[in-house]
Amino acid sequence: MAFSVSDVRIDGCLFGPPSERDYRTVFRDRAVPDSVDLRPHCTAVENQGQIGSCTANAAVGALEYHYKRRDGRSPELSRMFVYYNARRMRGQVMFDTGAHIREAMASLMAFGACCEDLWPYNPMLFALEPTIDAYNDATIHEAIQYARVGGGQGAIQALAQGLPVVFGTVIPQRCYEEAARTGVLPVPTAQERAAAEGGHAMLIVGYDNPRRMFIVRNSWGEDWGERGYCQIPYGVMDSCCRQEDFWVVAELEKAQGFELVRPSRFSGVPAAPAAPQAQPGGLAATAAKTREQIRSGLEADIAAASKKIDDLLSGR
Repeated sequence: MAFSVSDVRIDGCLFGPPSERDYRTVFRDRAVPDSVDLRPHCTAVENQGQIGSCTANAAVGALEYHYKRRDGRSPELSRMFVYYNARRMRGQVMFDTGAHIREAMASLMAFGACCEDLWPYNPMLFALEPTIDAYNDATIHEAIQYARVGGGQGAIQALAQGLPVVFGTVIPQRCYEEAARTGVLPVPTAQERAAAEGGHAMLIVGYDNPRRMFIVRNSWGEDWGERGYCQIPYGVMDSCCRQEDFWVVAELEKAQGFELVRPSRFSGVPAAPAAPQAQPGGLAATAAKTREQIRSGLEADIAAASKKIDDLLSGR
């Protein structure tokens, strides 16, 4: 069946100003391989259909990758569960608004992700609250930490550490249609970039420095591009994406190639490198024990939710 952009959404990734509450990565000066390809550790490419769940699809793809790389296989996790709770951050569960990448990451941290069979992907039911069984199961599959990386160069450093990168972009529809046929996203004209609307989140799973290409996993099914993947030139990534819209999720304190920079507590106060210290039982155990407290205290404003998650990571 031929792919058609009319069958999917390309405006589900929302953008906003960077928050001083976000952790960010500072990479050490070290050589990276000429190329990295994490696809062998990725799970099957899913199709988001005609709802704006691209951020949840990308975030769940990253989490499933970590399970498969560690265990050799991954549970199939519920993208619908993550999308619902990402919208909950802004009090928008009744509307198919799309979500910020930060909200999808915060959702994984605060609620986890249940197995697909407990909350199956059904675009018609996007506004339905998941069951208590789904929330209980989600405590088993949770994000440990998330942080911003600095644009395309930061993505290369993260990928060299084995970390796929969720990113958001605004790319003209024509480019998606051409990539559907060729597997390579073309360079949009300046006029096309100026006229492009909406935003779409995907997952970077590799790079090729000699060819100056990223390998990117989409969420439009395996009929799109190269079995659901495409290649994006470095120049397109630089011109169509903002530096602050690249994110990683993992047990980041275990990574060797970078430091986590703690968010500044007060405006104007420089942030200091300080990776969260693992507590007895691990950050995952801490997150699980305080999950209900986070859920009950989430404000409609994502900044309030981010502060609570920051407090959790800081052990306060």
